Amino acid sequence: MNVTRFEILVKTVDAVRTNKRVREEFVQFETAKYPVTTVECSFGFKLTALANNSTVHTLLQTTGFSPYEPFNTYVSVVAASQGGMYFDIGANVGYYGLLAAHMSNKRIQVYAFEPGSESYRFLTRNVRDNELGKRVTPYQLGIGDVDDFGEFSKYGTGASMVRGWDGGKGDELGTETIRIARLDSLFSPSSLTHPVTVKIDVEGAEFSVLQGGQAFFNSPKVSCVLCEVTHSQHPGGINPRAVESLEMLGAFGFDCFGAKGSIPSVNDSLNVDLVPFEDVRNAPPNEWPSDWVCVRRGDTIGNLVLASNTAFPLFYSTYHRSNDYIVQWLLDRGVTFD
Repeated sequence: MNVTRFEILVKTVDAVRTNKRVREEFVQFETAKYPVTTVECSFGFKLTALANNSTVHTLLQTTGFSPYEPFNTYVSVVAASQGGMYFDIGANVGYYGLLAAHMSNKRIQVYAFEPGSESYRFLTRNVRDNELGKRVTPYQLGIGDVDDFGEFSKYGTGASMVRGWDGGKGDELGTETIRIARLDSLFSPSSLTHPVTVKIDVEGAEFSVLQGGQAFFNSPKVSCVLCEVTHSQHPGGINPRAVESLEMLGAFGFDCFGAKGSIPSVNDSLNVDLVPFEDVRNAPPNEWPSDWVCVRRGDTIGNLVLASNTAFPLFYSTYHRSNDYIVQWLLDRGVTFD
């Protein structure tokens, strides 16, 4: 049967008008060509979003042989395994927050911040569908250096508060007004539980996050910060605050290392180098690492995260295998267990 695009469109409009479930899942008219899709992550939780969401799209392509953003995923698993708190700033539909909550065997509380209305709806749905409401608290907030309102582009996973982001593509679909809050307005240092891990992926607005959280990041309870600091999608290909952002983290007591290797987020298990900030401070944009691991000087958990880099190739090659498979593999090679 040949069905025209117009007939599909009519049926879709009828379904949205008459079917409550369809109506709830129909996010907005212009994205109707992207179906709501659920993908099972190899770590045991599921993620639902529009099929064009970059996290879901990547997982659909790679689940079974490579995790999403392998190195950042690995560091998040290591840090979350120690419990405490995990702050997912720029949560999108919730992958990292759900990962931290699901993978930790210790007591952990996850705070997930996502200002975009479409992504936030999926974030709350994913928390609910994975029954992680006791561990994950979502907030529809942008984190910045003011307690105010701002404009946020409707650009899916790449939505940004930076105008002209990604060659202006971030502004083509328009913007929505969002609430912005400072970390220092939301959390006092005394309210934090060590170890605190913070993931920041806010499409160019990371300097504002740091500015608005100076007391927060100065707290010795914050052990590790995973932060995207890139040049590539900024207007003109230059992030004027890149060096200043890492200098600020250094002033807060962190040693910062850029993850150099193949992209996105280092997917070559044999080619991951953590390069000290001072070694690339003056590097040109095309040689500047996009993903940064910052650990507090002298902190035991921070040191664990840094030292665990040597085990990343093992994680990369075995993450999708079951515990029983790995145990049997070791037994077959003469490894014994107490």
